[in-house]
Amino acid sequence: VAWGTGFTCPSGSTLSGYVVSVQNGTFVSGGPTFQPTQRNTQIKVADAAGQQLIVTYQGMCSGGDQRTSDASPPLSVTIT
Repeated sequence: VAWGTGFTCPSGSTLSGYVVSVQNGTFVSGGPTFQPTQRNTQIKVADAAGQQLIVTYQGMCSGGDQRTSDASPPLSVTIT
């Protein structure tokens, strides 16, 4: 799965990473927190035919207080 490059932090803060959430799957390695330069990871899909693999991400901004954005729109794929 890959996530976008268009995320920006508010003035006075910098992008410090991403948090990726997965339902009906697991990260092959690492996760759920990723460096700001990483834009993709591999996910192993659960053995759950007919259910949805759902993935969202959030940006983390630092500078003063650590802040996390709202979740992205979900990527949802039916497991076959």
